[in-house]
Amino acid sequence: MTPENLSRAFATLTGYGVVINGPEVTIARPVVLERLAKPDPLIDNHQPPSVTPIGQAEQELWPASGAG
Repeated sequence: MTPENLSRAFATLTGYGVVINGPEVTIARPVVLERLAKPDPLIDNHQPPSVTPIGQAEQELWPASGAG
C-alpha cells in the first residue's frame, strides 16, 4: 500500500474515532470502530465450533488439542 492510499484509508476512519498524528495512531472510540468491523464468531475465529470438525480445513482450523 502506498503512503497516499494509507493516508486516504485512515482519513475515512476519522469519523469512527481514529486519530492520526504522524506515526501515532489513536483509537478514541473503540466501540464505534468495533461496530464498523462487525466481528462475527462464524468468520472471525472467536470460538471453536460446538461439533467435531468434519473436513480437513476445519481440522486445521480447530485442532483437537485445544482450540483457542
